[in-house]
Amino acid sequence: MALAAARQAHAQDVPDGVLLELGRFGPGNVAREGSWTGLRLDVTDQGLSPQREIVLRVRVPDPDGDEADYDRVVTSNAGLVQSFWLYFPVPTAGSGLDSLEVVAYEAEESDSDARFGFRAGRVLGRNTISLSRAIPASSGVIGVVGPARMGLDDYGPAGNISSYLPLGHEVSRLASGLEVSDIPDRWQGLSALDVLCWTSTRGEADPGQLTTDKARAVRDWVERGGHLVIVLPSVGQEWFSTVGNPLAPLIPNIKTPRTIEGFDLNSYRAMLTSDRETRMPTNGVVRFFEPGENAGPGEAMPVLNDPEGRCIVMRRLLGAGAVTLVGVDLNLSGLRAAGLPDAEVFWHRVLGRRGQLLTPDEAAAKGIVQFPTRLESRVPIQLDVDLEDQIAMRGTAAMGVALGFVVFLLYWLVAGPVGYMLLGRAGMKRHAWTAFVGSVAAFTVISWAAATASRPHKASIRHITLLHGVYGQSTQRARSWMAILTPFYGQAEVSTAPADEAGPGSNLVAPLRTSAASLALGGFPDNRSYRVESRQPDEIVFPARSTVKELVVDWAGSGDEGWSLPRPIGQPGDLEEPRLRATAPDEFKADGTRVDYEVEGELIHNLPAPLEDVLVLVNTGQVTMFDGAQLGANLSANVLAFELPDPWPPGTRLSMADVTRRGATQGGRLRQRASAYLESLLASENPGPAGGIRPDERRLSERLKALALFPQLGPPEFGDGPGVRDRLARRDRTHGYDLGMWFTQPSVMVLGRVSQSGREATSVVPVRLGGDRVPAEGTTFVIWVYPLDPAPPEVRTPGSSE
Repeated sequence: MALAAARQAHAQDVPDGVLLELGRFGPGNVAREGSWTGLRLDVTDQGLSPQREIVLRVRVPDPDGDEADYDRVVTSNAGLVQSFWLYFPVPTAGSGLDSLEVVAYEAEESDSDARFGFRAGRVLGRNTISLSRAIPASSGVIGVVGPARMGLDDYGPAGNISSYLPLGHEVSRLASGLEVSDIPDRWQGLSALDVLCWTSTRGEADPGQLTTDKARAVRDWVERGGHLVIVLPSVGQEWFSTVGNPLAPLIPNIKTPRTIEGFDLNSYRAMLTSDRETRMPTNGVVRFFEPGENAGPGEAMPVLNDPEGRCIVMRRLLGAGAVTLVGVDLNLSGLRAAGLPDAEVFWHRVLGRRGQLLTPDEAAAKGIVQFPTRLESRVPIQLDVDLEDQIAMRGTAAMGVALGFVVFLLYWLVAGPVGYMLLGRAGMKRHAWTAFVGSVAAFTVISWAAATASRPHKASIRHITLLHGVYGQSTQRARSWMAILTPFYGQAEVSTAPADEAGPGSNLVAPLRTSAASLALGGFPDNRSYRVESRQPDEIVFPARSTVKELVVDWAGSGDEGWSLPRPIGQPGDLEEPRLRATAPDEFKADGTRVDYEVEGELIHNLPAPLEDVLVLVNTGQVTMFDGAQLGANLSANVLAFELPDPWPPGTRLSMADVTRRGATQGGRLRQRASAYLESLLASENPGPAGGIRPDERRLSERLKALALFPQLGPPEFGDGPGVRDRLARRDRTHGYDLGMWFTQPSVMVLGRVSQSGREATSVVPVRLGGDRVPAEGTTFVIWVYPLDPAPPEVRTPGSSE
């Protein structure tokens, strides 16, 4: 239910006003600072006309002091309660804002704004959103459709520590008990979610109640990197019916599942708990999955098998995201009563998480820390705090300031002591005032000419971009922080790809975060408002003042030929499609020699510049599951890390056999267990002011790698005093751009950066200024994944053979 305080509606003091009721502020009333969210407004039109157009608006100040109006034009019906979704980025706590106003206006036809067709007229009603309800930007979010939680709340606040996991890093807030009415009708309303877990098909959780727009929003969110997990209930045939269930096309391509009722879950103990004494239900319902006859690559990938080798967790890759099907009814009353499943045992291996999920008191009882209060003094590392600093166009401003200083200095010398001295030597002191006026006039002309000459005449972009792609999928995505120099005054139109080139759903274009300092300064003196189509914010038209506008863009599409991500390449004459293949430890070549590398095959890329600081991660599969065993701080997968000593040029073959060769380090290539590499990422940052960690700009690549591997970063270790092992990793801006899920299935992951400069530089994000592409220099951090053949982990139970 929505909070009572949020249910207060206000009508304008007009006889035909509109009541605005805040239905939901984010799915399940969970909205995160700094992220896009959806606001569901319940609108009651008290007007006399049966129908009329209304403009709904949320106004958000931007760093320049201008106001972005996130608008939607709707048609109201008098006397009826109607629900409409509005979308906008939530200001952060550092913005100094404590609330936002929601206003309903009478819509007036307008020919000047074809994108909306209407402009805002008189005010009909208003309400206020309290931003104190938003969760911190450093929190993750897991959505749960249905009443069950199934152990997922173990990822939430523990004990008296609410902002992070005591023995991990990021806490995930649970948006639980969601109903179909809580699902937004555009993907950006779901963009704050890391995972959406659908646990029920009863009543208001029935996926058959989804409208076409809501079902499309879920699909777009998955293709843009979301992870939809469907836990089949005891009666769950609705998921396999293409009639009446708009999400059925998203599930893995499998044969009709085989169902067993009255299943004794004692044989699944090693998959659900580490406690050998817990009483397991004997009335479970389990479904077993097999790939369909026509299943293509990535359409049916087993993740977990039971002890008999039967698949109970199956996955389908979709764009940059995935849909995972769980065949065990985890909402069984017997499992709920036992507090199962244990998230460390089960969900870590499905979602790609790491670390012990204990309260401070539990950690002390197990001897992990001597005093629970030690967990409250961990040193935070804000890994993405300075991304905006990477795009600052300080050089342009510095040159103008320096030029102004030089001109003023010359003016002061000529009009002051130097000029007076020269007049004295020439015996012309009586003409001092004439010389002074002349110097003023001359330097006025010089200043004007210098300002005109130094003013930028060409648009340009500086950016830092995260680019994520999965081999075999047609959609890749990117998040780009960019500074756009607009060398003119008036209105500037910034847009992403045109409609015929667009990817899943609308791209998102928004101003960078507003700070309290920028609001205190008031921005520019001519503050103005500009409109943004809240449901399709792929274009903004903002006031241009021959200066820089900083934006953040979320884009998805197929990319262009100039940004071709890595792909396997074969030899001339090969008849089979080139691929990468994981080798077995005891595999032999045709000539009888032992295979001495982890992965077979070659890669090539056609990116616009060499790939630098390359890291290759090879996941050969999850570790074996044992009865009574705990992962603790260990990884759940067998992963090796390989750092390349040299950049990887475009069009050059990269032999994976050479990169992943077993044994000692060769040719400058660094090979190590991924766990050791992950620990090194946090140990490298330097202590900073106020007990925090100051980001090292020289280690930008390492911090971007840490962000890409965020859910698998090493948990803290506590010695006799504070040290590098108890550091707390945080992220505010890069949620959703990590490889956590890929630690649950065999894969090759390639990370690296592409740097460009000059007028020929381009960005993978097709941003246009006034309809034209603009040179874009900066850094693109590439996150690329190649899915290897599935290899679910072995499950060993008491009495099973070694």
